[in-house]
Amino acid sequence: MSNPYVVGRVIALVAAIFYGFNTTLSRLAYDAGTAPVSLLLYRFLITSAAMVAIMLLLRKSWKMKVSPWVFTICVAGMYITSIGHLGAVKYIPVSLAAIIFYTFPLLVIAWKRFANHQPVNRYELSGSLGATTFILSYERFPNKQAQSVRSFTQTTIDINGL
Repeated sequence: MSNPYVVGRVIALVAAIFYGFNTTLSRLAYDAGTAPVSLLLYRFLITSAAMVAIMLLLRKSWKMKVSPWVFTICVAGMYITSIGHLGAVKYIPVSLAAIIFYTFPLLVIAWKRFANHQPVNRYELSGSLGATTFILSYERFPNKQAQSVRSFTQTTIDINGL
């Protein structure tokens, strides 16, 4: 697996699968008494430690290729998104939070087209529509746990064109 294209897709697929469990596991943590901010702190610390370990193992440079302001805005945006999404499952059903949150592929396509003034190709559009269709069809299947894994895996495959 020395092909960076294949390695990148495998990493994205594994990350997407684990990310798919994030909402449900968050709800279980809240039911056990964890506060949303505590959960985000643990998530941030564990992810940061993993990224530092990977950077050290790969001997990558710590130099950023973007300005510190852009980096700060990106980190703040990720934090606000996480606290909003993971905090929502404390108050509304996980399925509703997932349906609302996972409409983001359509928002990404809209942002690309209207904010960045870039054309949307048919693969991006079909991947986004496929992802949204799978998420919205979640309620139609009787075995919701199995369907959740199937739909998220299929969505990831569709988006990445695997």
